Amino acid sequence: MDAAVILLVASALFTLILLAKGLRSITQGTIGVVTMFGKYRRILYPGLNFMIPFVERIHRMVSIQN
Repeated sequence: MDAAVILLVASALFTLILLAKGLRSITQGTIGVVTMFGKYRRILYPGLNFMIPFVERIHRMVSIQN
């Protein structure tokens, strides 16, 4: 195989992995508290959200129902 084809396949695979790791689904009735390097960053609301892979983490899922 040509080196350019191998590089193209490897970069496409890497991009797909990053997209898959970055998408997070938050269930209805909860919110997610996101931290970056251990410090509060933001809140994720219910639905499909994007996070920075390998850097941001969901610290806690909090129920917002009564």
